[in-house]
Amino acid sequence: MTAFKHLAVNLLTITLFLLVQCNAKTWGFEDATLSISGKKDGVGGGLKEKISESRSLKNPVSLKPSETLKVLLTTKEDKRARRPHQAFLTIKDSKTNLDTSFPFVVKESGKAKVELV
Repeated sequence: MTAFKHLAVNLLTITLFLLVQCNAKTWGFEDATLSISGKKDGVGGGLKEKISESRSLKNPVSLKPSETLKVLLTTKEDKRARRPHQAFLTIKDSKTNLDTSFPFVVKESGKAKVELV
């Protein structure tokens, strides 16, 4: 069992925050989508929400141990798709304020993905 799944099993609610922490003001992201799906959801099932730099998630997101969380986005520098040195997804527990980070896999084109199974 991964450390994240162990954390999710022991906590009632996991609140997800997508944090953009950049050394330069010119870095950001676009075309971001968060999805949560379970084995029984099928194609198009589960939660799917768009994310922007200027607006966080509408509501906290709960994640069950049997569900998969996926975030897709395009990283950009000066409004052009680029690959940053590093990019992370940070998950925070809303009750304890404990958090953990997961690295995005980013292609040269700036297309980034993190998936927690």
